[in-house]
Amino acid sequence: MSDIAIISVLEEKIDELISYIIRLEEERKGLLNQIHEKDARISDLEGKLNTLENERAEVGRRVEHILEKLGRISSEGQEVEGQGGNFIDSETGSPEGDFQFADTD
Repeated sequence: MSDIAIISVLEEKIDELISYIIRLEEERKGLLNQIHEKDARISDLEGKLNTLENERAEVGRRVEHILEKLGRISSEGQEVEGQGGNFIDSETGSPEGDFQFADTD
């Protein structure tokens, strides 16, 4: 092989290598863009997750508060019954005390 033929083969290999490097650089740019898009998406989802966690905690607090209210109502009702505050006489099945029903029929 002559020196010119060797240089031509070498030049061809260098051109192929340059083309390959250019393709790799373009692929790298595309991948970096995908990474930036994914990072933005992750940030957005983390914000939404944080919002949902805060809402869930608030719902939990509110449900707990409602249950406490219901517990107070239930315990107050038991205290009234324990103090003889029943409206029905257990022996006769009729209302106790001064409480009377009006017959509207």
